[in-house]
Amino acid sequence: MKSIQGSPNSGRVANLVLKLAVVMTLGLFATPGARADDETMSLMSPSAPNLGWSFDNGQEFKGATGSLAIDPTQKRETTDSLKLTGDFTNGGSYVSANRSIPNVDIKELTIWMQSPGEGQFTLRLVDGSGECHQLKVMVPLGSSWSKVVVPVERFFEGKSGKEPQSVANVTHYETWGGPNDGKWHPPARGISILLGPNNLEKVTSLELNDVSVTVKPPTPPAPPAGKSVNNTALDDSVDTWLFSNGPEFPGAKGTFTTDMDDSVSGKVFKLAGDFSGGGKYVGVTKDLKSLMGDTGDIRFKIKSSNENSIGLQLIDSSGQVHQIASFPIAADGQWHDVLINPLDTNGGEHWGGTNDGQWHGPCGSFSIHISSSGDAADKQPVIYLNSIQADLFQ
Repeated sequence: MKSIQGSPNSGRVANLVLKLAVVMTLGLFATPGARADDETMSLMSPSAPNLGWSFDNGQEFKGATGSLAIDPTQKRETTDSLKLTGDFTNGGSYVSANRSIPNVDIKELTIWMQSPGEGQFTLRLVDGSGECHQLKVMVPLGSSWSKVVVPVERFFEGKSGKEPQSVANVTHYETWGGPNDGKWHPPARGISILLGPNNLEKVTSLELNDVSVTVKPPTPPAPPAGKSVNNTALDDSVDTWLFSNGPEFPGAKGTFTTDMDDSVSGKVFKLAGDFSGGGKYVGVTKDLKSLMGDTGDIRFKIKSSNENSIGLQLIDSSGQVHQIASFPIAADGQWHDVLINPLDTNGGEHWGGTNDGQWHGPCGSFSIHISSSGDAADKQPVIYLNSIQADLFQ
């Protein structure tokens, strides 16, 4: 088995392409103006290095240096900020803070920031087609925290070609990559916040806090014509799951046990890893070959306080493995929902079987892994699972 490992973010988020259509709800809370069925997903992962964001120096314009780091000296309320710094003494055009988005359709983006000394900043959003949308967004000047709201859905509603839609705080728009048509193609894949030199200083900085997006949970797809849906529980017992400590990379230890949590109904499973002695991953696999019918959505609840991503593998009827190596989760100690449609693994990372990157149902097995990159301090990540189910078309 190949190891479950995250791949680093590229400097240009237009290259962020995740081929698994996964729906995940993180950090739910109400937002002003949001509909009752809207949800808010935090893009700040407390247990991840730099809250889940990565730095890039805009290497296509050589000369810039800089950094991205948690800044405990600048707090909004009680939360540390993320400080992006750029040094353009020797040239360069921008530095950026980047992160992937776990395949949701953005309705609205909210960023708390302290102004970089100019009245605007540059934002990049990558959609499901790989098209990168770049917006210049106005921000109030001053040293205090400002709440910047970008109404992404409204910006693209009725938009024609590459001309910017009339949204008051967006002053400029351009696009490239994908179909390059200036239209939004959900779901979202990635976000970048850019910082450049200003007229007075070659070294500039920007403080970020509480970055989040408002999304609407999608409607599960209808079954094929002539088929009915039978919802089947997969969490009958830990004994029906196969635990692995990734023996091809010696050193990892772990357990898969039942646990108690009165906040949810049904069984709770606990997957724990210990990478203090090495290793790459631990995980569990559920054999689905005995199930009658083709596999539709696979869904489950997940909770963790110290793991910010999981690995997922699905094996189809040809023996081909379809993998997403690093799927972000919220390390906030709260329960969140995950929904996976095997058909949408087409074109993603794969090996074995027909090895053509196409899904051949039904699903033979389903695996969940945690890796050595989780819980960077103690190397002992833990996740909890509940209500694991599969929709069978019969």
